[in-house]
Amino acid sequence: MARAASTIKIYANVQSSIKMELDSTSIVFNHLRPGIASEDIQLTTTTTGSGSYQLILTSSNFTSNKGIQSAAALRFKEHTASVYRTASSEGQTMMTAAGAAKEAGDSQVFDLQTEFPVVDSPAGTYTAVVTITCIPQ
Repeated sequence: MARAASTIKIYANVQSSIKMELDSTSIVFNHLRPGIASEDIQLTTTTTGSGSYQLILTSSNFTSNKGIQSAAALRFKEHTASVYRTASSEGQTMMTAAGAAKEAGDSQVFDLQTEFPVVDSPAGTYTAVVTITCIPQ
């Protein structure tokens, strides 16, 4: 009797034990003046699941029909922190240390602000795409 062999494909869809949601899908900064930081707008991230995680913020440049401004025009910080971090297209950690989700509904609050440079900031509506990624640690 000859041996027979067959192959099968096995798929393993692994999902993170932590999921994250944002309290808003868009943020609008109104009444901006070049060279003056906007007022803070708060953003809350809420996790479900449990475990340690870090949030990474990645931003595109701000674009309008009047021009382009760097992603660095967006700054963010943990609500309790005093120092802002600058957004970039490479991604920046949002928390000074990894967060720990202990139960569904754990949340982190962040302050966001924008500041466009005095030079080369023509009036207009600028748009940037910001992605916040939750990475289990």
